[in-house]
Amino acid sequence: NERIAATFSVAAVIFPDDCHASRALGVGAIHGTDDVVVPFNGGGTSVLGQDQLFELVMPEQMKKFANQFDCEFTREELIGQETRLTVYSSCKDGVEVRFWEVDGGGHTWPGSPFAKAFEDRLGYATDDFDATRQGYQFMSRYSLPR
Repeated sequence: NERIAATFSVAAVIFPDDCHASRALGVGAIHGTDDVVVPFNGGGTSVLGQDQLFELVMPEQMKKFANQFDCEFTREELIGQETRLTVYSSCKDGVEVRFWEVDGGGHTWPGSPFAKAFEDRLGYATDDFDATRQGYQFMSRYSLPR
C-alpha cells in the first residue's frame, strides 16, 4: 500500500488473511450474484473447476476490508433496477470501501456493450451503471501521501 492509493475490481475481490496494511486504501468492487466463474456466495465450484478463490464469499471479503480500515457501515442504496451499493465510510485515512452487488449479474463488466456480446457465456451484464466510469470516479478521489 506504499504504491497504491485505491483499488477497484470487477467480478472478484480477495482480502488476504495476512494483510496488515500500514495505512488504509480506497477499495471498490463490483460482483454479480449469478457469477458462474467466481461464485458470489462461495461454494467452491466454478465453471473453471475448483480453487480456493471460489470458496470466498464476496460480501464477506468487502467486510474484511471495512473492518481492517476501521470503517463504519454507512448506507445501502439502489442503483438502477438491479444493483445495490453498500458504502462503508468514516474509515481511517479518509477512505471508503464500496461494494456494488448486481442482482442476477454474471462475470461481466456493467455498462459495457462488449460484455453484452458475451452474456451467453459469462452471464447477464447490467446497464444500471457504467463500471468504467464508477471505477475512475472512485479511484480518482485518492492519491498517495507525499
